[in-house]
Amino acid sequence: MISHPMLRTRLSALTALLAFGLSLEASAQTVTTAPVGAMTVTLLRAPVSGTKITTFSPILRIPIGDSFSGKAAGVITTVSTTSISDSTANWSVGSLSQAATPYYIKVTSGAASGAMWQVSTSAANTASSATILSLSGKDPVAVGVSAGDSYEIIPVDTLSTLFAGFENQIGGPNVDSADNVKIHDGSAWRIFYYNSTQGVQQWREGSSSFNRNNIVIRPNSGVVYTRRGQTDLALMILGKVVVDADKFVVSATGASFFGGIYPVDRQLSTLNLNSIPGFVINNGNLDAADKVKFHDGSSWRLLNFNGTQWREGSSGFNRNTLVIPAGTPIVIERGSGATGSAVLASMPVPYSL
Repeated sequence: MISHPMLRTRLSALTALLAFGLSLEASAQTVTTAPVGAMTVTLLRAPVSGTKITTFSPILRIPIGDSFSGKAAGVITTVSTTSISDSTANWSVGSLSQAATPYYIKVTSGAASGAMWQVSTSAANTASSATILSLSGKDPVAVGVSAGDSYEIIPVDTLSTLFAGFENQIGGPNVDSADNVKIHDGSAWRIFYYNSTQGVQQWREGSSSFNRNNIVIRPNSGVVYTRRGQTDLALMILGKVVVDADKFVVSATGASFFGGIYPVDRQLSTLNLNSIPGFVINNGNLDAADKVKFHDGSSWRLLNFNGTQWREGSSGFNRNTLVIPAGTPIVIERGSGATGSAVLASMPVPYSL
């Protein structure tokens, strides 16, 4: 499935990883190493003449294979608004800038620890520097990346690599007949499908005829998958468990979409989403309040925070202990009372090294 060099022999059942992870938040156990393994996402079959939604996040990070040339992690020596450099990285020129095998650079220490940027696929990396793409206006300098901060390179999937081998089962001649993959690019929702027409056989966006095979699945985001087929599909994802924090961008208006990147169920109150800078609580005006939205496997749930507890819509029930299943991505919808600009936020890590 993954076109990056994969450590395919280093597999273990994700059931064991999840069982391990599920006990961590409650018992405050400590992870001693980042487990490497596999997970299976079941893309649920649609009812007759209907569709079925499955949401999921790329919980496991793709390990870098042995053929990767240069440092997979190191220390930043210089930083600008558009690039991150390591004078001793020794990357092979252009190796991080291939559209079919994209990469992110994640900062792992310092004020911006957890922030990540995609390496540009139009400006080839040099042996020591990588041009990065904008993160909703949050460039490395603006968020506090400094020389001396550590980083790691993260391989990521594209539509073509994530769903490789399933094309005949999920495709169709147009967006209305094929399964749909909905992702958020940081600014807007986008809907893709695999056009299985003979002579086309590529990913397309809506009614556009452009090839979208290399659309990137952002590593701390998620996927809203709409199935039209009448059978379940088992999508296997390989990689390592995330053991540190990721930062994600919450836009000033509209929707922001981020992943459930830890393989554990979480109670809504433990995510501390109401602590996001500028988060608007419900002071009696539900339209003005920010909302947290997720799909529970059957329907979308829409929550707001009243300053003390989470509520669902206009209901008076306390939803602080509502469980967000492992791997479930979350939408933050800004209310009419939202002000200011986009911010970087993160969720608490439920375990530690």
